[in-house]
Amino acid sequence: MYSGKTRPRIRIRPQPVDRLIETAGLAALLLIIILTFVYYRDMPSQIPVHFSFSGEPDQMGGKPTIWRIPVISLILYVALTLINRFPHIFNYPVRITEENTFRLYRLATRTLRILKTMLMCLFLYITISVIWIGLGKSEKFNAPGILGFIILTILLFGIMISKMVRNK
Repeated sequence: MYSGKTRPRIRIRPQPVDRLIETAGLAALLLIIILTFVYYRDMPSQIPVHFSFSGEPDQMGGKPTIWRIPVISLILYVALTLINRFPHIFNYPVRITEENTFRLYRLATRTLRILKTMLMCLFLYITISVIWIGLGKSEKFNAPGILGFIILTILLFGIMISKMVRNK
């Protein structure tokens, strides 16, 4: 059994499914940046920056505020990619042992990849919504979509924690 400071530092090589997850996350990030760049010129001087639960814009900001989403997305993507290289520092719901280290690290790194991709998809959804509303092609933000994202995230962690407990 290992403590947090003595856990083995092993590299978990991505499997094809991990590469697919990474590719989807990177594609979503690139779409966020590309769509913002392509539509920025056509955006009005004031764009929605916050929405009520009903989806109505309740706070406006200057046109350059649309760049917040790509910048935050890029920072988050890079940070989660870097953190994922160090699974020995993660918190686990079970004790790390010599027998389960590889399995638990693989599950943990895959979970973080999935979460990163889900976050990029969420930010892509928000980017598209802000662009459509800014261009007058839509009047409201679909707030239940965010609720769906929250539910999917909770389900993801529930599934992965149960897998870790079963694989201890």
